[in-house]
Amino acid sequence: MATTVYIQPGTGSGSGTLASPYFYSELATAETVAGSGGTILFTDGTYNNAGNFDASGVIYQSLNYKEAVVTGAQLTIGSSGGNSVTVKNFKITTADRTDVFGSATIVQNCHFEYDNINYGVWFRAAIADFSNNVYINNLTSSANFIGSPGNAAIFSGNTVFIKGINGRPTASVGNNAPDFSGSNTIKNNIFSSDDTANNVISESISTHTNNCCFHQFGSSNTSGGTNNKFEDPLFVDSTNGDYRLRPTSPCINAGTAS
Repeated sequence: MATTVYIQPGTGSGSGTLASPYFYSELATAETVAGSGGTILFTDGTYNNAGNFDASGVIYQSLNYKEAVVTGAQLTIGSSGGNSVTVKNFKITTADRTDVFGSATIVQNCHFEYDNINYGVWFRAAIADFSNNVYINNLTSSANFIGSPGNAAIFSGNTVFIKGINGRPTASVGNNAPDFSGSNTIKNNIFSSDDTANNVISESISTHTNNCCFHQFGSSNTSGGTNNKFEDPLFVDSTNGDYRLRPTSPCINAGTAS
């Protein structure tokens, strides 16, 4: 029977209630008790040694947006065996990439932030939905910033920002060759960087998108697609990590529901 349980950072013993959450060391117990269709709510704090969010049908969710922070090594969402999960509201700052599996897996409203990680997020198999996420990668060398993005059936409402690329080798998208040209839905995203030389991405992404905004995202992404904008999205303060839009942003009310 699906149910909702709570979890907190660290090791110890809890009962899964809000007053006495399970500890992160008891994640397997929390997954069993929640069951398929159930929810594990992560209370505020830092969850070290990322591990796996891969119990079939379980919803893993930060109780408060970005206040449950997942760190450590690599995080795996879903499983190579086909388990699908839902992951929402986390801040993910692992020292290695996040691998995503599961044809029904949904990743929404998360904040991913990496430091020179190749394939910061890698869709290792077809997934259902990667939407309304913020993805930041501070690249200091040539790297692929997203792996196999064409495997995401829906890639929508995301803000992708590449930092620190000026004067450094060009980054690229995909798992070497694949790009956003699959049969997926790519709309309402912002792709931007601090690369005033405009060479951060070598591939043409804009051609395969609609109602997206591109700014300083490579000379191949200055036109193309359907109803795209090619101008500064006007973040509040991207230098200090504030990727909200100013009231005068050209991206406001520029998306599509279709």
